[in-house]
Amino acid sequence: MENVSRFESAPNGRYLKDEIDVGRSFLKSLRKMFPNIPIYWKDGNHEKRLESYIISRCEELANLYGMDMPTLMQLQDLDITYIPEQKVAKFGHLWIAHGHELGLRSGTVNIARQVRMRVGVNIMFGHWHKNQTDSSRNLADEVHTAWAVGSLCYLKPRYTGVLNQ
Repeated sequence: MENVSRFESAPNGRYLKDEIDVGRSFLKSLRKMFPNIPIYWKDGNHEKRLESYIISRCEELANLYGMDMPTLMQLQDLDITYIPEQKVAKFGHLWIAHGHELGLRSGTVNIARQVRMRVGVNIMFGHWHKNQTDSSRNLADEVHTAWAVGSLCYLKPRYTGVLNQ
């Protein structure tokens, strides 16, 4: 969603349609590899860019059919369950969040530890574009772990400078 971001985008030849096509192709491949396994789409802040762009530039298109991520990414056709932004999902003893809905700042050094301490449950999350793990045992002899799972995006975006973890 770089072309509809509020941040400056580089004239790199990538367009919104191309990004959507790549996403659809990835999801189709994923479904083909795992035909009988549940797949979930978890919206994050980047997916929200399209909605924000439309509302700020042409609010009349906001409720137009097909202008939402589940439709654009053909999630229903691929039997992929949609989990909207700001909703945290739970699968057994594991919670899954995009990460930005947890209310922590991006400058945090050890984000996995901060998230584990904040939520006190087993949680997997993204948003910070880092791979980290932090575990701790409490007095009830329960182990809680937080996993920061990195990013599926381009690994050297302009905003990360020369070193991206």
